[in-house]
Amino acid sequence: MQQYQKKLGQNFLINKNALKKIVEDLDICQNDVVIEIGAGSGNLTEELLKKNISIIAIEKDKNLIKTLEKRFINFLTDEKNFKKLKIIQGDVREVLPEISLNLKKYKVVGNIPYYLTNHLFYLFQQLKNPPAIIVLTIQKEVAERIVAKPPKATQLANIINLWAQPKILFNLTSKDFFPAPK
Repeated sequence: MQQYQKKLGQNFLINKNALKKIVEDLDICQNDVVIEIGAGSGNLTEELLKKNISIIAIEKDKNLIKTLEKRFINFLTDEKNFKKLKIIQGDVREVLPEISLNLKKYKVVGNIPYYLTNHLFYLFQQLKNPPAIIVLTIQKEVAERIVAKPPKATQLANIINLWAQPKILFNLTSKDFFPAPK
């Protein structure tokens, strides 16, 4: 299994059924472009590639970029598949606004570390060209706060509800990840 960096909040989703459900919930069409936030070891990327769509995989960890490039060498070098996968090394908070401007319609997916959740939702709200669909794996307690209705709604929930219709699609357990989160 790939080395992980605890400081980046890396917990890789390894449950194949969950990965398939996430891709299914993206409601993918033939010409879709999907931006994957935190491609990690490439488990979700692999499921997305089965849909024969364009994927922009963003990963902050330089070591994981090398892992992704090795894992998907055929998609990165084969002329027929070349445009299906683009791997970008960088912080999503810095690269997503620029990438999104150049896309007509796109969807976002990712397994998000706890420390990044609020930042991402504020970023999504501020994008000049927002995604059509966002499917994120986030901490259960955060998801429950986001879908809460007044008077239990948090400031983040109220802001998200101005521009989105958040819902919890399904729950995961710590066994679905490596390393298992606490």
